[in-house]
Amino acid sequence: MAIPIRKNLTPIKKDTPILNEAKVNARKAKDAQLVKGIFKFYEAPGAELTFNFKAYRGDSVQKYTLTDGKVYMLPLGVARHLNSGGYPEYEYIKGDPTTLGAADGTPMRIGKMTKRYGFQSLEFLDIEELGDSDQKQVVLVENVPLQPQPILMAR
Repeated sequence: MAIPIRKNLTPIKKDTPILNEAKVNARKAKDAQLVKGIFKFYEAPGAELTFNFKAYRGDSVQKYTLTDGKVYMLPLGVARHLNSGGYPEYEYIKGDPTTLGAADGTPMRIGKMTKRYGFQSLEFLDIEELGDSDQKQVVLVENVPLQPQPILMAR
């Protein structure tokens, strides 16, 4: 007697957007735009970082070698990649059963994310990354000098 084997046990997410080819090509073109910025290597100041990068199927693998503190012209996709790198630092929590446990059963959670490296822009601000597309707006901020207030002393 054979036992039936169930296939496709992974549930399908219904809210996952399916990107069509036009949207992928538009995103690919935007990620290829060159941006100017300073590479920051927080993990090893003054050192050099070498990494390979490939963002889309069909692209060739590109090798990048960047030195801390130098100015570079990089594709926007590579700049985004550099700003997303980091690792979690965990902390222990006393008596919180909702967090993951260590080997001895002590609960833990991510205390903070530590950035390894980053790319500080010298020319761009991507409005699409500022938040919800329905609430994008530009706000003018002015520097208004404060008037000195007299100090009143109680007697």
